[in-house]
Amino acid sequence: MSTIVPHAKLRAEVDALADVAGSIDFALATASQEERIARRNHLLGILRRYLEPRLADPTHPVVVAVFGPTGSGKSTLVNTLVGRPISAAGVLRPTTRRAVVWVHHRHAGAIESTLGPTGPLEVVADEHPVLGSLAIVDTPDIDSIAEEHRFQTSSILEAADVGIAVTTPQRYADAVPWEVLGDLTERSLDLVVVMNRTTRRSAGAVIDLAGLLRDAGVRGIESADDIVVIQEQRIRSDGRLHGYALRNLARRLEVVASDHSGVVQRGIEAACRHAAVVGRELAREVEAQSAEGEALRSVVAEAVIAQQEEIGIRLQNGNLVRQEVVVRWQRMIGVSDLAELVSRGVSRLADLAFPRKALSADRITRVDQEVRTELVELGLRRAEQAASSIELAWSLSTAGAALLESVEIDWSGVRAELDESMAEWQAQVVAMVADTGRTRHRLARAASVGINAAGTLLLLGVFASTGGLTGAELGVAAGAVAAQQTVLERVFGAAAASRLTKSAQALLSDNLGQVLTSATAAHRQALDRVVDDHDAAARLEEACGALTAALEDHIRD
Repeated sequence: MSTIVPHAKLRAEVDALADVAGSIDFALATASQEERIARRNHLLGILRRYLEPRLADPTHPVVVAVFGPTGSGKSTLVNTLVGRPISAAGVLRPTTRRAVVWVHHRHAGAIESTLGPTGPLEVVADEHPVLGSLAIVDTPDIDSIAEEHRFQTSSILEAADVGIAVTTPQRYADAVPWEVLGDLTERSLDLVVVMNRTTRRSAGAVIDLAGLLRDAGVRGIESADDIVVIQEQRIRSDGRLHGYALRNLARRLEVVASDHSGVVQRGIEAACRHAAVVGRELAREVEAQSAEGEALRSVVAEAVIAQQEEIGIRLQNGNLVRQEVVVRWQRMIGVSDLAELVSRGVSRLADLAFPRKALSADRITRVDQEVRTELVELGLRRAEQAASSIELAWSLSTAGAALLESVEIDWSGVRAELDESMAEWQAQVVAMVADTGRTRHRLARAASVGINAAGTLLLLGVFASTGGLTGAELGVAAGAVAAQQTVLERVFGAAAASRLTKSAQALLSDNLGQVLTSATAAHRQALDRVVDDHDAAARLEEACGALTAALEDHIRD
């Protein structure tokens, strides 16, 4: 295989993994959100700030980033290496307020694009021999109080091939530098560790630092001899140390400069392997976030189901609508009078529509409208109860509480949807009656008012019950229910009346359930906006596998 093919394939797989990782937001505000975002950004930094530029031009200079805590003497070391002051040094902190790049003249024009967007750079071009294959960057303090300084240093370290970690006997155990070292060690970046400003009493600090670095897995550190030690000394008037003080550090840089291709190859291999590891970790985090989102989503579903189940129980018990209301509706259409006529042998609805003005079209319309209004109000109460249940459950978690801020329910829209749904249910009931009537001789001869009247009777049959009433109310309700049952069974037959009532109840439960689901859609939509696509985990795994395979092809070639 040619050199170009695996190299191009590796670049393509790096780009593909970066695209997948960049599409993941981790916007669900869980306890792990900040850590997940930081890990994703770390991966994108390796892919876009290091691998993509390095693979685009493997010949550009090895980027050596000098970093460390405030007051560690980084700028003084760089000025000494250069042989003249190019980076501000002094007692005021932070001293280095922007990165200073020491680079060969022929690379000066391209160094900013090589490093990528890092913030303002000061580029110092030179003809020094070591710069033939190196670009040395003095970075702002990694523990700077200025956020833009920390961002610039982190960005440059992501783009670096080699790091020079500078510390002192007083600062080597600081937490922030060790966090940075941990990230660079995960990436297996080539590191040179410098203990600056040591004295004869600092031997223990150097040994301790070596042990800490070895335990942390920093490559190339086995003992104190692997640490570059620079003695405390008077700084020259031009802000430099005496040249001999940096003899060992200069030798290390010469070794790096002489092994440009080796440094680049090791950097590419290590970064690709690290990217694949982090990408797979992110895939697991996407799955974890999906599970957290599903837990919140299940709260919404359970709230709707709970209200549907309550509606179903109340329908079975006959107390979905207050029975005194149902009794009033029954009186309005003269159910008791109808039952009396039926008992005298009057059977056709067309006949029943005239005596005593029972089942007149006006009364039917009025009762139908009141039934719809009652059901709309009932549906709104159930929707509000579902929303309150969701709000209570979500408020107990960080993610749920954050989501509630973006949930807005259009209650006027819910009301309109309920009105439409209940009107549809009433039409479905009338259609059921008409369909049943095709096989019922008595109903088939009835006028259209008879079909609508039968539909209204069936509507009331859905709610009729004596449950929860006592005393005089029980007597009134029981009589009305019995009368209505008599009429329904006489018109439809006992079996058909029972079947129609149960079907109408099931349809009502379904229609109300659909509106409850719609009313809680704002909660699901809030989740949809912040939970990453679960398939992103599979795409990450696939991209990591492809990158690893392309790297192996690249190495074999």
